[in-house]
Amino acid sequence: MKYCMDTSSFLEGAVGRPYQMNIFSTLWDKIDTLAKENRIIAPFQVLKELERKQDEVYHWAKEREYIFQFSERREQRVISKIVTEFPQFPPEYSSDGVWADADVIALAHTKNALVVSQEDKVISNDSTKVKIPNVCEFFDIECIKLMDLIVKEGWKF
Repeated sequence: MKYCMDTSSFLEGAVGRPYQMNIFSTLWDKIDTLAKENRIIAPFQVLKELERKQDEVYHWAKEREYIFQFSERREQRVISKIVTEFPQFPPEYSSDGVWADADVIALAHTKNALVVSQEDKVISNDSTKVKIPNVCEFFDIECIKLMDLIVKEGWKF
């Protein structure tokens, strides 16, 4: 099974978050092992989002650039379709112009991977906002949280 990780799931390793890297080091070692097996991937835009904080999560990720992939034509076509189908999905403003959500979904779609994101699906029918799980559902991509990845891999700590 292959997983495409969103920024929000990487950030679970930050200080004060549920899977803080210096406490749950075994978890992050296992994630690194999956990445070395090319079973955990993420678009390069995720690394750019992590770079904003310059924290331990960014430094961990920067040392593992093999996780991060640049968008190719196939992903660009999916991103275009995402933005066409969900015009309300892109943020109205990004201070640095970086936005990884569509790239995460597009990479998962082209690599036949599950999306790992901490975002919750927006349930309201009249909502002008959509989240990663909403778009994944449209593309028939399974969207799970980091805990679900742990369960699917059968990891015990």
